[in-house]
Amino acid sequence: MAGYLRDRQIPLIVILIPDQIQVDPLLREEFIAAFSIRDELYDFGRPQALFHAWCVEHDVPCIDLRKDFARQAKPSDLFLQNDMHWSVAGHALASETIFAKLRPVVMSAAKDHRAAEN
Repeated sequence: MAGYLRDRQIPLIVILIPDQIQVDPLLREEFIAAFSIRDELYDFGRPQALFHAWCVEHDVPCIDLRKDFARQAKPSDLFLQNDMHWSVAGHALASETIFAKLRPVVMSAAKDHRAAEN
């Protein structure tokens, strides 16, 4: 897909959306206890690491929300209770984070596009 879009001069930006278990230490502890696994044997950041590596390899900008969500005082408030979907607070944080990180990418692409036109 990246090549298809690039050939048509359509920018591709990947947004990596975390699962609640990746950002909520209390939920992660419940998961580990429920399945009797050792925390060090399970890499909760692996999905993002794999996607990020693909993005780097294919020169595709990537915005990973996992760390921004995990930094919140109470990550559980970012999700609906007993639901994997974001709450209003989760949507607000995602939109603020994406906007802040997307702005330089868009500005750079616009600059490159203007330079190519001249």
